[in-house]
Amino acid sequence: MKTFASRLVIGLFGAVVLFVLSSSAFGLKPFPRCGGTPYDPDWEGCCDGTIYGLDTEGCCDGTTYTVATHGCCNGIIYNSVTRMCVNGEVQNLPPRPRPATATPKPTATPRPAPTLGPSCGGTPYNTYVEGCCDGTIYSLATAGCCDGTTYQLAANGCCNGIIYNAVTRMCVNGEVQKLPPRPRPQLRATATAKPTATPKPAPTPGPSCGGTPYNPAVEGCCDGTIYSLATAGCCDGTTYKLATQGCCDGVIYNAVTRMCVNGEVQKLPPRARPATATPKPTATPTATPIPGPSCGGTPYNPDVEGCCDGTIYRLATAGCCDGTTYKLATQGCCDGTIYNRLTRCCSDGRVEGCLDDRCVETATQGCCRGTPYRKLTDGCCAGTTYKLAANGCCDGIIYNSMTRCCNDGTIVKCP
Repeated sequence: MKTFASRLVIGLFGAVVLFVLSSSAFGLKPFPRCGGTPYDPDWEGCCDGTIYGLDTEGCCDGTTYTVATHGCCNGIIYNSVTRMCVNGEVQNLPPRPRPATATPKPTATPRPAPTLGPSCGGTPYNTYVEGCCDGTIYSLATAGCCDGTTYQLAANGCCNGIIYNAVTRMCVNGEVQKLPPRPRPQLRATATAKPTATPKPAPTPGPSCGGTPYNPAVEGCCDGTIYSLATAGCCDGTTYKLATQGCCDGVIYNAVTRMCVNGEVQKLPPRARPATATPKPTATPTATPIPGPSCGGTPYNPDVEGCCDGTIYRLATAGCCDGTTYKLATQGCCDGTIYNRLTRCCSDGRVEGCLDDRCVETATQGCCRGTPYRKLTDGCCAGTTYKLAANGCCDGIIYNSMTRCCNDGTIVKCP
């Protein structure tokens, strides 16, 4: 009998050892700890040492609260049934209008359970790659929302709530105007009349650059100098032309004959010539120059379009990576390799996990262009993190949500 009991104990001990070894072999990772207790970050959160459920509770400045009946306003927990948060301050809800006829007092009904994510027109959607436009879900990589109507980013734009053709029009201070005509090449010097001075448009309330107001939707500020986002860029405080120049680690270079590789300016490799010998062509009369450049034999507008190995693409939504176009909203170029920048990052010319896989998307953690952030307290705006309690993101621009509002991609004073 004693021998049988000894064998039973040894067998149970071996089973426990086998389970531990198999868990290590299959790469099972332990859960993180909160106040010394392990928890599942996909469904639970840690609030100053306290574990709570993400679907029913929230964390407000280190204190948990029930999301069905309460809210968090600038670090203060308030009753969302009778109060509301306005510009970081808790205020009373406005009184509801009473019906004209006397009706029996309704019985209290339970509030609906909160959903795990946002919805658009009743349909859940992914806010990292999709948007909601008046109940319609659209792709952030290819479309936009203009006053409740979707439009294609490749050929259109939104100007003060009006959709316009970005190939032939532009938005200046909230008004749609024609693109200026391209200058035609002159075969010989000719006397030109001095252009007459045109009045400057009246400045609109908004940010200033070097003391002068400018429109951040179509203009940029480079160390006190205003420039057009469609035709120029800013490189370490100096403006440069996007059509013929580039910026490489703070150095402006000629993009026609040079390229930027890992932060160093290098010569473009020579193009391969055909292997077969061809007879020398006879002299032909010079053809009349065509106004503007061409890409693969097709004319294009270098102010809003680019040429990638014979393919025309939109500068606002796409890029060129070693002869292949890619989407700027979700992809990046790392030493000639296209990668998903929502889950990966480029380090020294190599595509790696986003900070060693520490910012893979979860219910409580996000990855913002290689930087991990907490979704409960922070947000991601065009690759930059910001605090949700005091800031917002408006068309890729971080603004103070205490004093400003976002209206169709434009930052305005709150009413």
